[in-house]
Amino acid sequence: MRIESRGHQRRQVHIPVKVEAGAGMPLRDGVVLDVSESGARLAISATEAIPDTFTILFSPMGRPFRRCRLVWRNSGQIGVSFITGDAASTFPQHSYQPPAAQAEQFVSAPL
Repeated sequence: MRIESRGHQRRQVHIPVKVEAGAGMPLRDGVVLDVSESGARLAISATEAIPDTFTILFSPMGRPFRRCRLVWRNSGQIGVSFITGDAASTFPQHSYQPPAAQAEQFVSAPL
């Protein structure tokens, strides 16, 4: 029998998300399988391509999001801890632009 050593209880969920892995990288589809106050477990393909830190987008608009640190990976799943503090509150300056920002660029583009 395995003894649970996590500081926060995990809750089983099924939340489709996008994973933003860095500048120039396409958004990746994933599913949050369980979540706690301090981290989560995600189902995602090609786990070897996930960097040590990345962002989970819970909405196509880019917010809410959570900055994450990779804790473990296996075939088809990863475990993450949520980054807290100043690094967590700022959306990383990568290639992803929420749809509203894309629309604003289109509207303000010269004809």
